[in-house]
Amino acid sequence: MESVDFLLDNKLLSMKYLSASLNHLILCIGQLFCNLNLRHNILKRASVSTKFTYLNWSAKGGLTPSKKKTKMILERTEIRYRGKVVFERMVMSTNFKRVPKLFLEEEACFLFLTKGAFHFRTPTKILNFNAGDAMLSKCGNYFLENVMINRKTEHSVISAIGAFFYPAMVKGFFPTGLKMEKIREEFDAKKINIEPLMKAYIDSISFILDNPQIADENLIRTKIKELLLLLSKSENSSSIYSFVNSLFVPCEYEIVDVIQKNLYSNLSIPEYAHLSNMSLATFKRKFKELYKMSPARYILQKKLEKALHLLQFQTQPISEIAYECGFETASHFNKAFKRHFGKSPSLIRLSQKDKKPGQ
Repeated sequence: MESVDFLLDNKLLSMKYLSASLNHLILCIGQLFCNLNLRHNILKRASVSTKFTYLNWSAKGGLTPSKKKTKMILERTEIRYRGKVVFERMVMSTNFKRVPKLFLEEEACFLFLTKGAFHFRTPTKILNFNAGDAMLSKCGNYFLENVMINRKTEHSVISAIGAFFYPAMVKGFFPTGLKMEKIREEFDAKKINIEPLMKAYIDSISFILDNPQIADENLIRTKIKELLLLLSKSENSSSIYSFVNSLFVPCEYEIVDVIQKNLYSNLSIPEYAHLSNMSLATFKRKFKELYKMSPARYILQKKLEKALHLLQFQTQPISEIAYECGFETASHFNKAFKRHFGKSPSLIRLSQKDKKPGQ
């Protein structure tokens, strides 16, 4: 009897444990559904997505998905507010030469580079960014350029955290409204000093991207306003209102400025048109009105004139001269030079060496 009672007690005990385990499992499942429901409700307003993209750049179509399986964007985590991306972490490969900025609407952008390096080309200047640098960019047409074009970078990546500002969204955050004030400093893109407060802010955005379930509307609004206030202080703006207004006043450039500031780059004619914020046909027409020749002919002529001067008065290798004057390859430079001047660059260089001092 004792053995039977012992077995019954064990069975009852086992059933109690089993029942408790089942209840615990049910509670866990219930909590999981509650969490999923909460997350669903949050993501209705502040949606999150992670994806990778294949991209191509063309003058006619701009930045479009590519049919080739060459990943440019390896990973992208987004937090959206009312349908628009406000915070983003992006990891992209460096298997590109030059692409337009990856934020394509008329928004301003704050970007912090966590890994890698790139050049940022505006219509009139080039900014160099390395890991640990931050940038504030106004709306406009810009290019992102690979700094490692001539090196093997099959496994290199660029990683960055970005925050985006939209005119209607940002101005709606300020109940008193924003009046247009005189802008003290005009800029299209510039480096931002990463002070301790700004670094702490970037860490907080990184945490939110890692834990998107906490990103409700109130938190998103608070973090955007916090960033605007921090940026206005770091830029010594007269007020948050004048700073916000300055973000959405695009710089205007004359076509002459865009050409002269980028004359010895390796930009294509469609890329010149993009920086000038014109269609290709409009750019060519306006250019011909100004210079009385096609843009391709004028730019090539100026590059060759500079190359001739360097060959005559400098000792740097011909390949370096080709690169400095904006030619893609030394072979292309040699052919264009000989076609224009009737002699190869090497013959010009030799003729200069044969000249006696004072000649």
